[in-house]
Amino acid sequence: LLRRLRAEQENVRAALEWSLTSPVLAEQGVELAGALFWFWTKRGLYEEGKLWLDQAVAVSHVEGRLRARALIGLAHMHTFRGRHVEVGALATEALSLGRADGDEWVVVFALFLQGLAAFELGDHEQAAARAVAAREAIVSSAEEVQHGGPLLILANIAVLNGDHERAQELYDESIAVCRRAGEAWGLSILLSASAGLRIIRQDF
Repeated sequence: LLRRLRAEQENVRAALEWSLTSPVLAEQGVELAGALFWFWTKRGLYEEGKLWLDQAVAVSHVEGRLRARALIGLAHMHTFRGRHVEVGALATEALSLGRADGDEWVVVFALFLQGLAAFELGDHEQAAARAVAAREAIVSSAEEVQHGGPLLILANIAVLNGDHERAQELYDESIAVCRRAGEAWGLSILLSASAGLRIIRQDF
């Protein structure tokens, strides 16, 4: 799907420009932008993703689920640009909308992003609390892959606390989640982190 989107990239850009500047089609534009954030993330197109998602969240009359998912996408772009304060603010608004709308995917992803932002800003207690809350919110979800991100946060905190055995357990659990889901992009991040821990532990 990523390859197909890349082949259609100019058409996608045209569709976004057309819809996001049209009072009639703006809702579809916001939905499209929110749905494309993984494409921009996995292709490393963070600046382009931010450009379109900024326009999407600026559409004031689109609320609820569509706005929440565009906010999640924009927060994701900021994550990879190192703008963690902005990530926290966007995730907080998305979380509120997700809870009001009963959108479990948004709730889980927003909690994960809050935890990730807190971790990057050095608040490990808050990061752990948000990661645990994200995992608890997945209980009724069919998307098991959403456990991967919160587990990564908890593993990274364990590494910093010197609890390498617990960190390895958490990395291994997250790796297994991504493998079952066929999530190669996330798996590559986790395998790299796990390999780094093995070097620290000299566990070859």
